[in-house]
Amino acid sequence: MNGRTRTLALLFVWMMMSPLMGQIDQPAISLPGSPGEAMKPWVLPYELAHLDTLIERALVHSPLLKSQDAVIEGKAMSREVEALDWLDMGKVFGGVSYGTGQILSLTTDGEVPVNSLANRQSLFYNAGFNLTVSPYDLITREKRLQTIDVDILRSRYDRMVIEERIKEAVIGRYQDLLLAIETQEIRLLNLQNQRLSAELAETFFRNGDILFTEYSGAQEMRIKAELDFISARSNTERAYQLLQSLVGGDIH
Repeated sequence: MNGRTRTLALLFVWMMMSPLMGQIDQPAISLPGSPGEAMKPWVLPYELAHLDTLIERALVHSPLLKSQDAVIEGKAMSREVEALDWLDMGKVFGGVSYGTGQILSLTTDGEVPVNSLANRQSLFYNAGFNLTVSPYDLITREKRLQTIDVDILRSRYDRMVIEERIKEAVIGRYQDLLLAIETQEIRLLNLQNQRLSAELAETFFRNGDILFTEYSGAQEMRIKAELDFISARSNTERAYQLLQSLVGGDIH
């Protein structure tokens, strides 16, 4: 068997065995922070929560929804105040007085008039209600309440719009993360294959079975595969962090 035939045979064996080798000889999986992390796959420490659960957490966490709820509550309180404004038209008044006074009493003793002083304790009180009616306020009161009701209704619809946007954002980032994880796995398998191909090419080149251009091409493919994997790993981390930020921290 000449050199060229042996090279083709070895390449054929490698092509048949590379899928198994990709499954058996995978680099150790780790989280960021370990040695050589740039060339290791970044994976989730736990399984992702269900999409509906992530949406619910995002809705609870959302500062936009909390702000909108405060707006709605403020307008509802304004309506309550407006609904009771008619009380300002009425005035209740009252008073109480208590004291001791002297009165001059004229009596007759037979035919002779007699003047005498008498002390008397007295309690006086008064109460009343005064209503000042403004025709303008009476006419426009119902319209003013309706205007506030419409404003509250619009604010509630705005809240629904915010909810839909949050749901769309969670779904989008969730799908981005799944795609990033799958892409990283494909890039990892390709990197393992290109590394093996580069090692075989180096062995063949040293034995004189292939030209330098073939050896150089295999090394360039390995470098490209490594760069592609680093990019895919970075995309996975970024997608994870974006979803985590939207949900409020916990996505497991």
